[in-house]
Amino acid sequence: MVIFGCCAQGANKDLNSRMRRQIIFLLLLTSCNGLTKTRQLDYAKEKERVENCRRGWTLLDLTEATSIKLLLQDEKGRYHMSSWPNFYIGIDNKGDTIGLVENISEIKFKPGTVLTFSEYEGQKDFSRALYMHPILKVSKRTKDNDLYCSVNRVYYARLKN
Repeated sequence: MVIFGCCAQGANKDLNSRMRRQIIFLLLLTSCNGLTKTRQLDYAKEKERVENCRRGWTLLDLTEATSIKLLLQDEKGRYHMSSWPNFYIGIDNKGDTIGLVENISEIKFKPGTVLTFSEYEGQKDFSRALYMHPILKVSKRTKDNDLYCSVNRVYYARLKN
């Protein structure tokens, strides 16, 4: 009888240990779910902030060659029948933060690279406005989103590098 009681205690300890692990697992799972909801809310706020900043952009044609020190590049891309151009944010020679839209280059540049742009020589009508607008991109890094908000003027341009 004593042997049976000993085994019963061991089985009871295993059961308690297993239950503890399950409870801890459920607690971790619930906390991760709450974290995901918080991130989704943060993303929604950042998206709204970036959209508001973009509404303040003035789209212009570049009229003279301009060089920038690159801060951020959103590469051009394609998804099904939609496509979007390259979008560069950089500091020009006057110290202004500007955006440049360009649709030809296939090169990914590193931040800090000096790029030179010239006048845009493509179509200057409705199709350009439709196909040459930067895609809305919201970064996980608030610092990158701040760059979108530091831009006031966006130029249609051609990369010379």
